[in-house]
This record gives sequence, C-alpha cells and structure tokens, in this order.
Amino acid sequence: MTEEPKAGLFDRVWTVPNALSVIRLLLLPVFVSWMGDGRIVAGAWFFGALCFTDFIDGWIARRFDQGSELGKVLDPVADRTIFFVGVVTSMWCDAFPLWLGILILVREGLIALMMVGGTVLGMERFPVTKAGKWAAFLVMCTVGWLTLGSVGGSWGVFSWIGWAAAIPGMTVSYWTLLRYVPLVRAHLSSGRAAKRLGSVARIGITDFAQDALGDIVFVQMPEVGSVVAAHDSFSEIESTKSVNDVYAPVSGTVKTVNDELSAQPELLNTDPYGRGWICEIEMSGEPTDLLSAEEYQALVG
Repeated sequence: MTEEPKAGLFDRVWTVPNALSVIRLLLLPVFVSWMGDGRIVAGAWFFGALCFTDFIDGWIARRFDQGSELGKVLDPVADRTIFFVGVVTSMWCDAFPLWLGILILVREGLIALMMVGGTVLGMERFPVTKAGKWAAFLVMCTVGWLTLGSVGGSWGVFSWIGWAAAIPGMTVSYWTLLRYVPLVRAHLSSGRAAKRLGSVARIGITDFAQDALGDIVFVQMPEVGSVVAAHDSFSEIESTKSVNDVYAPVSGTVKTVNDELSAQPELLNTDPYGRGWICEIEMSGEPTDLLSAEEYQALVG
C-alpha cells in the first residue's frame, strides 16, 4: 500500500481536540486568579479539570479520527504551559514543595528545548508517546493533589495521595525524557534527510537493531550503480554475535555508499541516525509498506 502524502501543519485546524487545547490555555488565568486570591481548594480542583481534559481530547482524536499535524504541536504546548503555570503558581502560593517543583520544571524545560530545537533544525513532528502521557498524568495529579493537601484539615489526606503519585510519576517522567532523546534524533535525521534528499532514500539500521546486533566489526557495502528491490538483501553486517543480511526497504539504484564504514563500522553502533548510514538509493517509485517511527517503536516495544 502506497504511503499517503504527509499532511501539512494547517490541513486540519478545526478539530475538537485542537479546540479543547486552546480552551485549556485560555482558562489558565482563572486558575492563577483563584490561587492568588487564596482560593487554594477551588484552584486545585480547577487545575485538575484542566489536566483531565488532556486525556479527553486524546481519546476524541483516536476514537473519531480527529488527529492532526497541528494537534501534534498544540497538545504538547498546552501540556508544557499548564505544567509550568500550575507548578510556578502553586510554589508562589507556598502550596507546593519548592524542590519538587524545580525537578518538574527542569524536566519540562529540557523537553521543551529538545522539541523547539529539533523543530527549528528540521525535525519532523511526532506525537507524544504513551509513556509520556502517563508521566504527564501522574505529575499533573501530583501537582493538584499536593496543592489541595497543603490546605490541611480534612484536605490533608490528599498530601499522602499526592506523594503516592509523585514517586512513580517523577521516575517515569525522567525515564521518558531519556527515551525522547533517540526519538528526537531519529525524527530530526529523517526530517532533514527528506528535505535534502528528495527521491533519494538514505538507508541504515535502527538503534534497536544495532543494540540487538552487538558490537559491529564489518559492513559489506553494496556496489554503486547496482539495482536493488524492496525486501531483498543488499548488504551484510558482521558483529561479534553473528552475521546478518540487511534488506532494502525501497526499490531503486544505489547512488552512493558510506565509505566511512569501511574504517569505522562501529559508527552503526555509536551513531545509527547520523554518520552510521549504509548507502543512498535513488528510488524507482513510491515506497510501500513502510512503518512510521511511531509504528516501529510500538512494534519493538
């Protein structure tokens, strides 16, 4: 099945999930106002409602095919903004632990820097991972419940609930931060390569594949000018564990090979999405049966 043309950023603007993201952002001043007036209980519950709508718009996008390229940008922007405003406001009102708030802000800041920097450098957009969604949910619950528990009295029980969410939430959030690094690299590499190469496909192996192979010691390169067919073997990789065929994902003619691999085959291990490419193929037609980065990640776990 031939891949459909990629949708543009503004191809599907008027969707329910996009509208919910905008509404969440517009309602943030209400939360700040209530917290500033000392209405901590009302502010905490309102913050919880803003957070919960994040999962509603995600469900609507999946259930009713309301996903969009704009949503891939708008949803995480809304999440990052709500995180920042919620944590800073609660800390300012002495309703949230300073050290925990700093940990959350550092993580969110690093994610934002990666995403903004990657986008500026030509990274193709990709949706938030499921683990990232769960991390966001747990940390949002932590902020709301600890803020509510800071009131004391009968609300004090929410402090215990908040800490119960904080421990796994912060663990998962920093784990997903590390997992985003190879994802950003992969999408940055593919996004920049697509713009630069056009009908030429740069072929290599994934980070998952190089990890499974172990230390790579030799790469048999295809001949420049040779014709390859999709799903046929065109190269061989030898590692300390085994010798494995490399199968072409597209049909076409080998335009150039990566001569660096002759002297440094370990580049496939150390930089699979950068200098560790194998060859470039001038495609003879539209690529078929290819997986997106998200589909591949879901396949390998």
